[in-house]
Amino acid sequence: MYNRERSTAVRTGGGLMLLLLLIFMGIPLVNGVMLAFSDVYSLEANFTWNGESSVFANFSTLFGNRDFRVALVNTLKLNLISMVLVVVVSILLMVPVTVFLIFRRHLANSVLLAYARVKG
Repeated sequence: MYNRERSTAVRTGGGLMLLLLLIFMGIPLVNGVMLAFSDVYSLEANFTWNGESSVFANFSTLFGNRDFRVALVNTLKLNLISMVLVVVVSILLMVPVTVFLIFRRHLANSVLLAYARVKG
């Protein structure tokens, strides 16, 4: 495959992927945002932006609920603990791998020298 043909294929495939992302991720995202800031019980408000004064009524009801606040705090705690553990464990796993990669050449040379001494 020539370089020009490959470049055209990459551009075409990339454009197709962006179009699919827009269709399957962008449109539902916009629709979800519109639903979040609209009156849920009004069918017309679900499809059009009518700019009512009670835009944040859904959010005030949601954050006013005690169970939601407890669930939100627990979720944030678990995510924070998970992030800290991932960082700590990755650093703890990185140290032996890095030491092995740094001293790999020295280990190979010492093995070769020991083998040469035995053979020589």
